[in-house]
Amino acid sequence: MVEPITIQTVLTYLTLISVPIGVFYHIMILNNTRKTQQLQLETRQAQLLMQIFGKYTETELMKQQMDILNWDYNDVGEFWERYGPFTNPNAYTSFARLAYFFDGIGVLLKRGLIDKVALYDLMGVHVLQYWNLVYYPLMDGLRERWENPNAYQMFEHLANEFAEMNIGLNT
Repeated sequence: MVEPITIQTVLTYLTLISVPIGVFYHIMILNNTRKTQQLQLETRQAQLLMQIFGKYTETELMKQQMDILNWDYNDVGEFWERYGPFTNPNAYTSFARLAYFFDGIGVLLKRGLIDKVALYDLMGVHVLQYWNLVYYPLMDGLRERWENPNAYQMFEHLANEFAEMNIGLNT
């Protein structure tokens, strides 16, 4: 003979079923939360990248960049005479402003706060151009003159990271 199902039996089965359902539901919520947080992080990184790029492409900074690329000097001494802070403060300010800008981006990159590949895609070629053609040839002499061996170290880090990527892209 079949025993009648009691309320106690039904409640026991419901408890057995509800625990795995609750665990499964909790896991789904955690996964959705993790995905949402990842999307928010990616969105914030994209916004930061576009803010940097917007600053980089502002008319004033672009004019300064073009001026710097057209400067004429043969060595650090000649650079200092023509574009130094005492003889040409406006030119020197442009030179320092661009270096500080790239220095700041180098800090963000070193700390992993910005996507290196996206940053390279937006400005990597230009960073390498400025570093290799303008800043690197002057760095040893300027660092000595300033008595600061760490001057523009993060700009150099940024350029080195991009140089490695550039080599990898050309092979």
